[in-house]
Amino acid sequence: FLITYPLYTIIGFLLSIIVFVNYFKNKKFESLVFYFFLFFAFCFPIIYVIITKTNVYDDGRHLLFTYPAIVAVAAIAWDKAIELLKSNIYKIIVSALLICFISEPVMWMFKNHQQEAFYFNPLIGGIDGAFKKYDIDYWGNSERAGVEWIHKNIPVDSMGKPIIVTTWYGSEMSIKYYLEKVPGYKFAWTNKFSNEWDYCILLPAYWKFNQSLRDNWPPEGTVYQVMADNTPLCAIIKNNFTNFVDVALKKVETEPSADNFLQLGLVY
Repeated sequence: FLITYPLYTIIGFLLSIIVFVNYFKNKKFESLVFYFFLFFAFCFPIIYVIITKTNVYDDGRHLLFTYPAIVAVAAIAWDKAIELLKSNIYKIIVSALLICFISEPVMWMFKNHQQEAFYFNPLIGGIDGAFKKYDIDYWGNSERAGVEWIHKNIPVDSMGKPIIVTTWYGSEMSIKYYLEKVPGYKFAWTNKFSNEWDYCILLPAYWKFNQSLRDNWPPEGTVYQVMADNTPLCAIIKNNFTNFVDVALKKVETEPSADNFLQLGLVY
């Protein structure tokens, strides 16, 4: 709530106390009851989830149905706050502030079109401030942009050999759907230590399985990254099979364990 909702919504929510006091003071009990139920529609599900410790996966997608209610609460609060100001100068100033608050996420969405789902507000420093603190894209929304870059920049072999694309963490069906719309490109599930793929589209969320990537992103072999502001959403990695062989050989030399020999065998 505090880092993904636009600031005008959060501030409007805080201003809602003005609406309650105004309606009660002027004995507008019908409006007060209506506003209370809007407030209740937003707050109760969230409070219930917190109290009962209900499992909520993948950010707040299970509570998205509460968002229209808080937007209505915030809109009424801003309107009432401006209405109660006696000076026209103050009304203009507050209205200008509201326009600025609304413009911030709108401009961000225009700038980062196709990646609107990854908005973070200025309280955390935007998406750049959230990077490495939260999983930005774990659903693979940015993979379409990655596939489009491959179509545009990696031509199909003149001999007709398809470009094989894979992923080790992401939405396989999404990549396959967009990739194979264009002839000559094919998605395949493959071993990453092999020559059976040409390019891999990888989400930074993969580093939960490989912690070294958190401090060494992008991965070796990266030829392009889909970005939102200065934050990478996914990387397109070119296969360099000889490097995988060298890595496997080095591991066997430094630590001749059964696992490393198995990995070397898989590479060959």
